[in-house]
Amino acid sequence: MPSDPGTFSYSALRDRPQEFIVGCQPFIRACIGYYIRKGMVRLADEEDFAQSVTAELIERLPVITARFREQSNFQPYMGAVIHNIILKLRRGQRDMTEVPLLHEAEADRSADPSVPLLLESEVEQFHVIMVLLYRERHRFLLCAKVYLDLEIFASDIRRALPNISAAAAASILAFNEPATRPKRLDERFAVVADALQRFGSHIIEGDSLRRWTQRNMEHVLSLLNGDPPLSAHDHDTLAALIERYTRSEHYPQ
Repeated sequence: MPSDPGTFSYSALRDRPQEFIVGCQPFIRACIGYYIRKGMVRLADEEDFAQSVTAELIERLPVITARFREQSNFQPYMGAVIHNIILKLRRGQRDMTEVPLLHEAEADRSADPSVPLLLESEVEQFHVIMVLLYRERHRFLLCAKVYLDLEIFASDIRRALPNISAAAAASILAFNEPATRPKRLDERFAVVADALQRFGSHIIEGDSLRRWTQRNMEHVLSLLNGDPPLSAHDHDTLAALIERYTRSEHYPQ
């Protein structure tokens, strides 16, 4: 955890942003260490990732300050934000070959292994919400990944469309690569809507599917935040939760 919790607080973020960034550094290192241990980030890239995460966090400070509600739990919120930044940076390196898992002692130099657990309660809560969505959850997860530009797994497609052809599945998996991804969001949703019509008995157009995804994302966010709001989840933290959830024990590949 940060060496001085007073610099890793909403009051520091609001009143002393430079101190806040300094106070974030142990937390950022711990989060990066988690992904190194998972084999998702190279140990050699640790310094570059730490600098890039810090730069991205500095750019986001005005938005984070504006969105956060003081009655919410600050550290889990910032944990989700930082995890999402790391995942965003990693998505920019999709052409990089996955690295093998490192030995815990080699990868975990200064990282606090308790830090990534800040999100585990949110992952459990998200799992309950997905169960409540019942038959729609797999379609929602696939479409939310399209909307949020997250990495799509073959298992995401199989769950949403068990009868999909290999060619149609490949056209959706192509979204993962910048060279083959349709540039516009409406084009990507048109591809998914076509697959849903051909293999899932869903008669829906791409634009309608996009709006359906937006409505359900807002619904999920309202359930995550509570009424009255006790958390401050937004699209960024929802993206981090979906990434974590679809790599968790709740969602075997």
